Amino acid sequence: LSLFLVDLAPADHTRYMLRFLTPPTRKLAMTSGISLHTPFNTAQETLLSLFDNQSSPSAAGERLYSLRQTQQTTDEFATELIQLARRAFPTLPPSDRDDLVLDRFTSGLRDREVVNHFILNPPTNLTDALQICRRYDSRKIKDITLNPCKPTPMGQTYILPPSTSTRPPDTRPPTKRTTLPLRFPNHNPGCPYCAAYGPHARHCGHNSPHGQ
Repeated sequence: LSLFLVDLAPADHTRYMLRFLTPPTRKLAMTSGISLHTPFNTAQETLLSLFDNQSSPSAAGERLYSLRQTQQTTDEFATELIQLARRAFPTLPPSDRDDLVLDRFTSGLRDREVVNHFILNPPTNLTDALQICRRYDSRKIKDITLNPCKPTPMGQTYILPPSTSTRPPDTRPPTKRTTLPLRFPNHNPGCPYCAAYGPHARHCGHNSPHGQ
């Protein structure tokens, strides 16, 4: 980095360095006290300390399970989860790691309407989940209203309207899906996943990651 700073005034070194950081890392740097006016050496030492603290698998795993989408886009949120999962579980089979990232993504989104959609319609992979999120973000879909205080009856699903359609909303009854088994009726009443899988349910976000 120092090679690129030769032609810059010292007062601009920190500003130039921050431009190279990813949005999540830049936000972390700013919340750690770094500003455009922080001396370059101080900013550099702070960044190195942040990277050292977050490089261990245990630290990455802790952040992976606590991370929630804040001001990032859905793509930035997914990218950060992928990076954390790779650092936290470097020996985990890629398919299992992808499933873990998908679970943390669908349960950690900022938009609760989208989270509720994923509870009833679990995506098969992260790519599908991101495509649905982009459709929500771009079209501001308002015709899917899932009230967490009034759970949707089990056996129903909601279908997103075609992305290119200009027709009025489809008023036909929602498509039926296979009803989940009712094994744990008293575990988080109202949640079909908890009713079916109890403390082992994951996609609904009601249980801890370790099933405790």
